[in-house]
Amino acid sequence: MKLSELPAMLIERIEQDATGTTVFGQFDRLDGVRESGCFRLARGEYAWADLTIVDRALCSAQAVITYVDDGRMSVGERYIWLDRYWQLPFVEAVADEANEWRQFSFQATDAQYFQQGKSIGWQQVDSEVPEGAVPTNVKIGGWDHEHCDLCGTQINAQKPIGYTDAEGHFLCARCYKKYGASHDVSFQLDA
Repeated sequence: MKLSELPAMLIERIEQDATGTTVFGQFDRLDGVRESGCFRLARGEYAWADLTIVDRALCSAQAVITYVDDGRMSVGERYIWLDRYWQLPFVEAVADEANEWRQFSFQATDAQYFQQGKSIGWQQVDSEVPEGAVPTNVKIGGWDHEHCDLCGTQINAQKPIGYTDAEGHFLCARCYKKYGASHDVSFQLDA
């Protein structure tokens, strides 16, 4: 399923008042549509909203816009609805047919531990520690896995084959085969 095939709402009316913006419209279908998510305005631009289904038979809905990334919505335009469960840059990366996924074989690397206030964190040694953090020690082989951004499976010494892209997203071999290779975003419907 391509991004353009996900449920989308045709905007029929927009109301603005002192409390905010509410859009009214009709979805092409409701499978996979949940009440918390966002409209995709363009790549990297979203209108976050709380959605209410008004009439399931007619697929009509209204959405109170809670945050908009620079873009504006227009009457007569169709906007894809994305579930809030998934990180949007990841959804865009899977959907983008120009995005190249590179196979890799995981090997553990050293981990840099750091303290930031009362919290302790760790990351790969070659990464810059967060602002205000103080490096504490290095654990040899401490960065011992990555997680698939879709299913959460560990990519590690026991299951070393994974896929990554230039933005640092990770897919296990199973999710790459099922979604990444064909740029399938049907997982959006199953959140």
